[in-house]
Amino acid sequence: MERGNFAGKMLHRYEQGVHRAEAGKPIVVDAVRGITSPEIATAYIMGYMNSVVKRLAEIGITQPDQIGIHESFMHIVVQDPKVEGTSGIEGLSDGMRLNVPKSDEYKHLGKSPLNHYQDGYKIGFAFALAKTRRGDFELLPAEPEISPTQKTALNTEIKEWLEGKGVTWTDAGIVLHFHPLARLSFAYYLNNGEDGFEEYSQGLSERVNKNTDYSTEQKQAILEGIERSFKFAKKVKFTGKAI
Repeated sequence: MERGNFAGKMLHRYEQGVHRAEAGKPIVVDAVRGITSPEIATAYIMGYMNSVVKRLAEIGITQPDQIGIHESFMHIVVQDPKVEGTSGIEGLSDGMRLNVPKSDEYKHLGKSPLNHYQDGYKIGFAFALAKTRRGDFELLPAEPEISPTQKTALNTEIKEWLEGKGVTWTDAGIVLHFHPLARLSFAYYLNNGEDGFEEYSQGLSERVNKNTDYSTEQKQAILEGIERSFKFAKKVKFTGKAI
């Protein structure tokens, strides 16, 4: 019975990892460290990584060496008996966020667990590109926080996504000009049309109004941007280009 319960817990954690990756959310490293069983912690990360690998394949990344990794994608999952070997997923989470620079703590070269961080960072950035190709802009930061190199890569994926939605104009970079929440409004219409937008818009509005970092004027500007980006998406969807 105990063996059955343990297997059930591993499966549950694996599925949790899959669902978190599908939602496009980074792994919370401290939460993984809080899982007392190394096997169960690894199951969670494996679920997450399996989903990541599937997303990478959607943009043609099927081999680790395509992004400068000389082991399998999964090698960053390796855990030691105390579940302290989490440098790989720290790198993964940092790389996904784009506006988080590589940690100075992991500058070592050679074969060591510290390389897991650097490889994880590469995978995280590739995962961000894969999510962008699907029109998932949830974690993309404000444009000034994105480096020129990252911006070029992101624009390529945004252009592919737009063309897949029948939008053939080439200035994909305009999407990055939007406020991050306004991008979600723009993407919602191209992915779903008007169905359910009112409820979705209300959710975005609540996020804005509850954010204590925004002034009243900033909140108003963001809310107006959410509405404008939705209308803009309707225009480009109808015409196929920005006019």
